[in-house]
Amino acid sequence: MSDMPRPGKQTTERAKDFKGTLRQLLSALSQYKLSLIVVMVFAILSTIFNIAGPKILAKATTALATGWIAKLRGIGGIDFAYIGKILLILLAMYLCSAAFSFIQGWLMTGLSQKVCYDFRRQISEKINRLPLAYFEKRTVGEVLSRITNDVDTLGQSLNQSVTQLITSITTMIGVLIMMLSISPKMTLIALLILPVSLVLVMLVVRFSQKYFKAQQATLGVVNGQVEEVYSGHNVIKAFNREAAVLEDFNAANDKLFESAWKSQFLSGLMQPIMNFVGNLGYVAVAIVGSIFAANGIITIGDIQAFIQYVRNFTQPIQQLAQVSNMLQSMAAAAERVFEFLNEPEEDQLADPARRADPACIDGQVTFDHVRFGYVPEKTIIHDFSCKVQPGQKVAIVGPTGAGKTTMVKLLMRFYDVDSGSITLNGGALLSIARDTLSDLTLHASVTGSGTLKLDNCNLILGTDNNLGEDVLLHLGGGSLRLQDGSAIALEGLHQEQENGALHLGADGRLELASNDGKTYSFKGDITGTGAITHRGEGTQIILSSGNAGVDVSHTRTGGHLVLGDKDLAANGLMTYRDIFIGSNTRDASDLDATADLSLMNNTTANTLSIASNGKLYLGGNPNQRAVQLVLTGNNGGVAAALASGASLDLTVNTETLTNSADNAWAALKAEHGSIRINGTDPSINVNIYGLGAAGDWAILPEFTVNAFYAENGLVTADGETWTEDMVNLTYAGFANLVYDISKKLSDDGKLFQIHFTKQGDSPLKDFASTDNQQGAADSLWAVTSSPENITPDMMEFLNAMGNAQAMGNAEAIRSALSSYAGSGITALHSAQKGALRDQVLHLRNRLSQMGVSPQYIHDDLPGFNAWIEGEGGYRRLDDRTDESGYKLSTWGGTFGFDVTCSDSFVWGAAFSASYGDLDAYMANGDLDSYYGNLFFRIQSGRWAHNIILTCGWNDASLDRTTGIPGAGMYTMHGSTSGSSYGAFYEGTYDLYLNENNTSALQPLVNASVYRSRMDGFTESGGLGMNVDDMDSTFGTVGLGARLRGELSANLTGRASLGELRVQVVQLLGDRDTAAVLAPAGIPGAGFRVNGAREGATGVQVGAGITIPVGYTGSVFADVNADFRSRANSFNGSIGYRLTF
Repeated sequence: MSDMPRPGKQTTERAKDFKGTLRQLLSALSQYKLSLIVVMVFAILSTIFNIAGPKILAKATTALATGWIAKLRGIGGIDFAYIGKILLILLAMYLCSAAFSFIQGWLMTGLSQKVCYDFRRQISEKINRLPLAYFEKRTVGEVLSRITNDVDTLGQSLNQSVTQLITSITTMIGVLIMMLSISPKMTLIALLILPVSLVLVMLVVRFSQKYFKAQQATLGVVNGQVEEVYSGHNVIKAFNREAAVLEDFNAANDKLFESAWKSQFLSGLMQPIMNFVGNLGYVAVAIVGSIFAANGIITIGDIQAFIQYVRNFTQPIQQLAQVSNMLQSMAAAAERVFEFLNEPEEDQLADPARRADPACIDGQVTFDHVRFGYVPEKTIIHDFSCKVQPGQKVAIVGPTGAGKTTMVKLLMRFYDVDSGSITLNGGALLSIARDTLSDLTLHASVTGSGTLKLDNCNLILGTDNNLGEDVLLHLGGGSLRLQDGSAIALEGLHQEQENGALHLGADGRLELASNDGKTYSFKGDITGTGAITHRGEGTQIILSSGNAGVDVSHTRTGGHLVLGDKDLAANGLMTYRDIFIGSNTRDASDLDATADLSLMNNTTANTLSIASNGKLYLGGNPNQRAVQLVLTGNNGGVAAALASGASLDLTVNTETLTNSADNAWAALKAEHGSIRINGTDPSINVNIYGLGAAGDWAILPEFTVNAFYAENGLVTADGETWTEDMVNLTYAGFANLVYDISKKLSDDGKLFQIHFTKQGDSPLKDFASTDNQQGAADSLWAVTSSPENITPDMMEFLNAMGNAQAMGNAEAIRSALSSYAGSGITALHSAQKGALRDQVLHLRNRLSQMGVSPQYIHDDLPGFNAWIEGEGGYRRLDDRTDESGYKLSTWGGTFGFDVTCSDSFVWGAAFSASYGDLDAYMANGDLDSYYGNLFFRIQSGRWAHNIILTCGWNDASLDRTTGIPGAGMYTMHGSTSGSSYGAFYEGTYDLYLNENNTSALQPLVNASVYRSRMDGFTESGGLGMNVDDMDSTFGTVGLGARLRGELSANLTGRASLGELRVQVVQLLGDRDTAAVLAPAGIPGAGFRVNGAREGATGVQVGAGITIPVGYTGSVFADVNADFRSRANSFNGSIGYRLTF
């Protein structure tokens, strides 16, 4: 195996981009963002309950110490009942913490395994797309290591690091707050250990990182060597290579041992170092705490709690250090996985359409001067040739490394040869090359199928020679010459260079039979006096000035012959003798199929004959060029013979209009003969194209196109002059939207004209049944007046609309007008306004009593509180015909704090984030909202006043579709941002329902005013719109009642609080949502589109409950619903509130 790269020798891979790898990993995790957020919430809640424990335990410690001292002094005793209550509360909190921790652990484990599953699936799929050379250069073990070791390491590190990172950060913040609440001075002392910890952590991470990366990389090498040694053990024994293999393994194993030992040793230093730093903190806290306790500044329980907090404060630092190590290990593994997934894939060069039919392969294999090497500088197979006949057995022998296996791989096309060829059935490719241009005369026929490629050869074929219609002649320089009387058939004629040539001897005939779906192109000069016939179902392009002595014809339906000047220049000219199109025989399976011949430049010919299934294109691409065919001869007085049913496609542009001013000019002109329609029921089809080509067209009040002119008249087989109804006229859809079109035959019967008269208004208005459709019709009419700004996609859409209008397809037109109007755009603003009202509603529910009963507000004022809640909701506004409503599914959360300054005044702030998926009329997108809020609550006796000031911003995106199904649909994308602000006021009055004033009915009245704005934007995509700013000023007034009451009390004496709400709400101000749109680049075609309008009056109901947890915490939940005409919404929240 000397010709193959040796395994186990690659260099140790080092991390290239730590931050970049993490960014790629975060991108891969984006599909699990909801699960990650849930994990974060539960991890934070678990940590919060855990953090609050020492503070509550401190009360029990203080009660025990003071009771013991009182007992010693004989003035009291230990209150075990009180201590028991505290311990039960503590037990409940730790059980909640454990439950939340279990849930987040369960979720995170499932998430990490899903990530591993996805990576393994991607790797497995990637393996099938990698070139074989990749595996030749790497061991099986190394690739296996990426699927097993690296993905496992990634999953384990992800499972542990994410939750540890969240809990560690939350613990540090929470513990810091708790320590500050006990003693700021002691907190400062404890924090002095932080710089020492950080320095030590950074040193350990810095030195261990490179060893972790080296360990992960070397592990793949060792795995590969072990796997190959065991799988190839008999080969190693046979060649006595045990010592060399052992040497290689020992070298790799030593590297693995060195990197693993150093990384694990440095990682193991973390624990003793942090224990030492932590012990220093304990000593300092114990000394200072004792002094403060002796002076009565803090209690004994506070010292006990503070020591626990110090330990809890250093623990997350240790965890962060471990997380840092895990992140390094995870990044090293992820880097190798992404490196594998980003490997270049094998180019799929094989053409499926040319794939050989297995049933037609006889088994002949030919190696023709094959040369190959795995790397360019080392050739393994030198000029190897061999032909194996069907059924023949051939043995390939040679020493190890000679290339026997390589030849089989080449035969299977695992690799491509460097030069030469390998063919099946004895000649899929035959190449003949000369150093200088010279003649090559063929004295025999070529049979079979494949490609004959000539370089610098003039191939000369006589009357007894043929190549066969399954042979593609590929001219790479040189020419094809048919001698007098020679007739050959080819699959196609293909010319790469521009200096090709085709010579047809007297009565020489070249037949081209291209297969369906194939396109071949010849570019060069044509000489001689023969004939070119295309009878294939594919496309043959011939770019040449032509030859007046050469006939051209195309006979096969479904096929296409394209003739054009060599350079397709605007002033290019072609000359041919006679042109024949079609065969007058229609395929019963497809009666509409035509044999198509296109003239891409002005052409002169002797005569023209079009059969009933023939179609002649005059013009077309490129650049919608108008083309004229001039017939200079006649056949018995007839220059053009058109069978009944024949078709002509005429491309019209501004040049056509200029030329048509001369009545002696026409797209098809017979200078010396007649144009005759044959058949007992004479009629032909004429199709007009090119109207409105972007940048080339002006909307004229009227104009005329000269289609046919014949010096000897336009006649039928009976010699009668044409009538107008003999020409079945169709035209590009664009014209239907602008012009009334009529046919006109001159009095002398020589000229047939098509007359266009501009309509007074858009015919699409007759189909519009809604205001949005009417606006769209007006816009499209304005677009047709600015064709210089029309994009190709817009022109395609206009043509489709015109075709639907010509067919009277009212349903398709209305659907297209509604989709063009794009009312789905208004859903961005409608949903923005609805989300703003929901956000204020969430905050209003929190503000009322701030989640705790007033009698339990701490006496030690001011009181500080913080709370966090998760929120989810669903809003729906029904579509009204084509006025878009929306469906908005949201999830998010709010973090807030409030300060109880007195028993009559509370103020605070809250910050919210909401992420929404939006569905609208023929559109979908995202609406993300972020809010900042200030709120105030003023209690005056039984009266309460709640005030909320809010300010928000939005990020939004929308994908929209428009078009006519079956005729072309277009996708647009837009993204924008928005802003909102407003104020809300609610007043309530307490009507107490019991003597303890613990239950009350609160009549309420509220009012709000808002201002929302969605910034204008421009959509990308075929029919993209410029969208103006959408803004609204609106408000609400509400009248209702809230029933509040205490439920059962907990062990601390705090009661749960429940409430039911109902109110009638009236929307005021801008209830309509509309947008002003204009097609991109055509501002004069702007119009207004309306969105659906929700009912003004609605009923809102809701319920909430607040459950105290311990002395200072509470868990709360709320549900709300809004019902109104054509719209409703549902949302809920759950959260936790803590009093410091």
